[in-house]
Amino acid sequence: MHETSLNQTIIDYISGDEIQDTTFEDLRQAIARILVEQRGYPKDRLRTKQRLAYVMDGQPFEKILDLIALDPQGKPILLVMFCPGGLVSYIRQYVAAARIFEGGPIPLLVVTDSREAKLVRCCDGEILKEGFHAFPTWGELVPLAAHHACEKPDPERMVREQRILYAMHDLSGPCCKGQC
Repeated sequence: MHETSLNQTIIDYISGDEIQDTTFEDLRQAIARILVEQRGYPKDRLRTKQRLAYVMDGQPFEKILDLIALDPQGKPILLVMFCPGGLVSYIRQYVAAARIFEGGPIPLLVVTDSREAKLVRCCDGEILKEGFHAFPTWGELVPLAAHHACEKPDPERMVREQRILYAMHDLSGPCCKGQC
């Protein structure tokens, strides 16, 4: 199921910015609220709707990443992505995104469809935890990310990761014709 615009705007829970409302945005907002109110994440350590720009065969592309948690020094340590459908089919795409993210690589990824979640180590794609307790608390996250730090991909590996991200994005198609 593709995400579609609801032709209205809402206020983002984290940033306070007015954003496009979509068929899945209420779920993203609920996930952000859970991270802050139940898992203890400071709002000022979370960034929503982050742009990941990359080039494939000389053409610029962009992927919007749902939510990124930053450590106290401002380094990205967790990527959270909402995925409508089978979570396992999205993991490789978002591991690639985490590996090539500027300022990264991001060591940890949580993919969720709002019913289940998987915590993934991005250096090798291994699932570390499943279920809604896969979202580490803020107190757990910083040391967990340090323990699972990833090396920055070499230039050849960077191209391969970009190609994976491009192929998976192309297969899943853009949501809302790029409006969300």
